[in-house]
Amino acid sequence: MKLTRASSYALQALAYMAAQETQNTIASHKIAENRDIPERFLLKVLKPLVEQGVLESVKGPNGGYRLARR
Repeated sequence: MKLTRASSYALQALAYMAAQETQNTIASHKIAENRDIPERFLLKVLKPLVEQGVLESVKGPNGGYRLARR
């Protein structure tokens, strides 16, 4: 099965967040850096996941993304 680059990046980001020990938010730049994904593209990929309720987005200095459910 062949995935689009966007789908691949989305799955990589979700896997990275699921592997974290805590439910704290994770900054997009950390996900991008860890998974070697261009951050600007990652932000475009994560937006629909927030809109669909898969992720939660938290704004502010300690903001980032986290899974909506465990």
